[in-house]
Amino acid sequence: MSEASVSEVIRDDNDNDNDNDNDNDNDDLEWRATVVHELVHALQDQHLGLSSAMDVERTTDQDNAFASLVEGDATLAMLGYMAGRQGVSLGAVVADMDKLAASLRSGRAQPGGKLETAPAIVREPLLFRYREGAMFAARLFARDGWRRVDEAHRHPPLTSLAVREPQRYLEQREQPELPLPDLSFLLSYGCREVDRDALGGLELGAAVGATLEERLKLERSWRGDRYVVLACGRADASVWLMHFVGPQAAQRTRNLFDRTGDAARSVAVHGAYMLAARGLDAAAWSQLLPLFRAFASAR
Repeated sequence: MSEASVSEVIRDDNDNDNDNDNDNDNDDLEWRATVVHELVHALQDQHLGLSSAMDVERTTDQDNAFASLVEGDATLAMLGYMAGRQGVSLGAVVADMDKLAASLRSGRAQPGGKLETAPAIVREPLLFRYREGAMFAARLFARDGWRRVDEAHRHPPLTSLAVREPQRYLEQREQPELPLPDLSFLLSYGCREVDRDALGGLELGAAVGATLEERLKLERSWRGDRYVVLACGRADASVWLMHFVGPQAAQRTRNLFDRTGDAARSVAVHGAYMLAARGLDAAAWSQLLPLFRAFASAR
């Protein structure tokens, strides 16, 4: 979203203030800020091709990263608008990242209503898009203003880890997609692939982490994942490969999986890699294990 566009939205709003002296209460400010947020989405579509970008096929993790850029951009503009109404520049806001992060995680920024009690796998990815997305956009803005944020729309982050740790994105150190071992042997067990995806550290942590500390540890230690869903006759099965920063992180994640008590799931760890399969019969799992170990050893 260009700086000219932001200035245009804010200038028009401030011009309207000259005709109305009763718009200074917090509720009115929040309403106006929400309008600014949505206007930014319209500008993203007009100037940065948002509609076309939304049609691009992505993994779940890539989709979370892209949505974090989109919502983070709009949230940062909204925060800039609110700060400007108090005589504070957006440059001053992003100059203190710790204070900005604290403000995004406290007070009225806390989830309420049904979202507050929703399962973590629903709640955390949604909150991430606004909170961590705004921090991601703030890091880009601090680097080179709105020009750098606009550039990110043309080359969006590919992982939620890069949003959580913007320096990875800025230094082009994002994790490459993780391939799967050859699973063609599963055809002999009557299993065919019907879907594949990558959840990313964000959703993996939300799925198995019971506390914020567990979720953040898992999220930051994630280095890639890929799963396939299989149709095996009348039953479904899945194979999920995960890569972590080291063996300790892989074992820690296995412990989280074991804690779920899912008797239908088989789990193995080899070095920094973890394999989880659900719904496979014992013979197929036994044949998969040496393939997994060879794959992990070779990388």
